[in-house]
Amino acid sequence: MSGRLKRAEGAFRQLGAEAALISDGANRRWLTGFSGSSGAVLLLDGTAELVTDGRYTIQAAAECREGVQVVTHRGPLATWLAERLAGVHGPLAVEADHLTVAEMARLKKTLPGLAWLETEGVVAKLRMVKDAEELQAIRRAFQVADQAFSALLPAVAPGISEIELALDLEARMRGAGAGLGFDTIVVSGPHSALPHGQPSGRRLEPGDLVTVDWGATWQGYTSDATRTLAVGRLDPRGRQIYQVVKAAMEAAIRVAKDGVSARTVHEAALAVIAEAGWADRFVHGTGHGVGLEVHEAPSLGARSEDILAAGMVVTFEPGIYIEGYGGVRIEQTGIITEGGAELLSHLATDLQIV
Repeated sequence: MSGRLKRAEGAFRQLGAEAALISDGANRRWLTGFSGSSGAVLLLDGTAELVTDGRYTIQAAAECREGVQVVTHRGPLATWLAERLAGVHGPLAVEADHLTVAEMARLKKTLPGLAWLETEGVVAKLRMVKDAEELQAIRRAFQVADQAFSALLPAVAPGISEIELALDLEARMRGAGAGLGFDTIVVSGPHSALPHGQPSGRRLEPGDLVTVDWGATWQGYTSDATRTLAVGRLDPRGRQIYQVVKAAMEAAIRVAKDGVSARTVHEAALAVIAEAGWADRFVHGTGHGVGLEVHEAPSLGARSEDILAAGMVVTFEPGIYIEGYGGVRIEQTGIITEGGAELLSHLATDLQIV
């Protein structure tokens, strides 16, 4: 078994499991290298088996790392498990934060004599610290995303629609050989008060705030960045909000380093926004982990119990959102080191009026 598989098996054994079933797609890929959309990994007695269906037999054989046995099975996963685990009494660890209630019920019905251990976040915690190969892919994803955004800027002007800008940006990332990390957000004017608003047919107008949140993927790993622009001009309130958000982001970045609690990073950003009188308009956490998923552990929020460690990749993205007016979010992503955060996007964060 590879190092990742051994670490995962060891983590489940520490919880008292005899075997473990990994069904979450990102965890499955991290453990085995398989990027398909269907399958599960069984860890048992020092072995790792990826069970999938006939659509992925060739792909799985090509992608899986050494030490992973690929099994093709027709029919329900529970049927294969019942055959494979004959004589095993468990407990079998499952990812309760991924399986649906219906899936869990089917497993228990098909394997009535097996003891179960419902777990959450076991492999996700192992994924938080990235290795050199992972960091290389993330850096490349940011290079593509930065280049695509820089090329997009001349198109940001009155009259163009949010959806046209989103499609342009996505096409540029695709054209560079990257995938899309998530659905691109382009929101303008009052629409920019929606933190996760979707691009619409609304056309940009002079004085608009325009928030763009986008990401590329490279070898499965995601970038995540946000910039807020102003079209033609920006009123004093918008300028004030922008500077507060920028200062909050910079405050968060300054305190982020190995050994610091994630909550402390959030509190640093919140303190800046609260001092300016906008605390009630900061409606989400300061950041999150980035890797095979655009939102993964650790969490940089008010209730987070995570501790930052060297090799984690996290975002810093405070925002202020005013219904009926608009919003500002500025997001940098950095690799946590012993001395601070190494930022991955090299795009300017100063206010840009386009």
